[in-house]
Amino acid sequence: RSLIELLEYFCERWVRRHLPQMQAYLLSPHLRGATLAPIVCCVSGFVDNLGEHSFRTVCRAANAVGETARAFHTEPPRPALLSRRWWPYYEHRIQEIERLWHEELPKSNPAAAQRLKTALCASTRAGTAVDFGEPGARTAYVLHRLRSRAMFLTQLLLDSRTAHVRTQLLSRKALRIISIGGGPGFDAAGFHLFADFFGANVAITNEIFDLESGWAAVGQSLEGILARTSSYAKTTMRFCQGNLLTDIPICTAPEFVDLFVFSWVLTEASAGLYETGFQPLRVLFSHATLGVVFAFLDCTDRLWPAVLDAARAEGTFEAILVNNSHKTSMILQRVSAVCPVRAKQEAEMLQHCKAHASAHDSWQSKVCTNVPIQQEDTDVLPECDAEFMLHID
Repeated sequence: RSLIELLEYFCERWVRRHLPQMQAYLLSPHLRGATLAPIVCCVSGFVDNLGEHSFRTVCRAANAVGETARAFHTEPPRPALLSRRWWPYYEHRIQEIERLWHEELPKSNPAAAQRLKTALCASTRAGTAVDFGEPGARTAYVLHRLRSRAMFLTQLLLDSRTAHVRTQLLSRKALRIISIGGGPGFDAAGFHLFADFFGANVAITNEIFDLESGWAAVGQSLEGILARTSSYAKTTMRFCQGNLLTDIPICTAPEFVDLFVFSWVLTEASAGLYETGFQPLRVLFSHATLGVVFAFLDCTDRLWPAVLDAARAEGTFEAILVNNSHKTSMILQRVSAVCPVRAKQEAEMLQHCKAHASAHDSWQSKVCTNVPIQQEDTDVLPECDAEFMLHID
């Protein structure tokens, strides 16, 4: 016991003596990405109450801080460690948002929610929009899908292949994000928590464009919840009723946007996009300045080859495809030149996307001509597409 007390004494003295230097180093401008101010604050608070903790607890906490600091600011980053730190944080914060949101939203309507679910399944097959006009259905949709949908963008940015994109976004003082088909603001909630987790003092303006005007009140409710629970980031929500296919460009001043997020909207609009040669997207791609990021989060990857072709018809774009949660999401970034390593990875991933697109086209042609659908027709499709095909009446 005397030895442990002696070690605790010297440990406390060492930490107190070197904490100012640690803080100065962690906050120095040469470190990349988001500041580590939150970690420094945690260490400072811990040291102030050091007498209440055992030496073993001190060591565990110091190790956790060190691992996290290295993972945030080493090259390449350590995605496994970041994930271990991120997911408990995410679960705690998203449950808090869900509880507060539930208190403010209208009462859910199970029957209307079931009708909406059926319509969403049909829209993925047909490529047409869905009506979210029933408030009770919207509430059920929000509460049922918040946890899974809010994490899609963060999963994409947490991947080691997109670490440079994450660093660029979180190192800015202000961000303008356009969320097309963003509905209730799932992506806005996820990105806000992501910025908070990295301690980024960033002012986020999140503009949601959606067909359903009823999402405006839901988004305002979310803005208030994020303001009350935020640690570092500040999010301002703006809602605009808009149609990707007819309002071209979908937003004002697209050249001043930092991040475009397409939230499950391209699948619903796929029929119209093919008819127009992807013109709504091509206009946005042509206005994008160097470094602008496009995140595509749809449930199927069959559109990614066509989207990438449309982007590269307007400029030089680098593509990163990441498979998460049984689906492949894609990030495009306007660059001066494409990295050869990423170009090779892109080519490998696109082969799977093209196979899914070909299989879907084959299935669609058989449906239109009343040809019987066989199990082998669905084998190459993504899980979500195959499920819809096998349950069609």
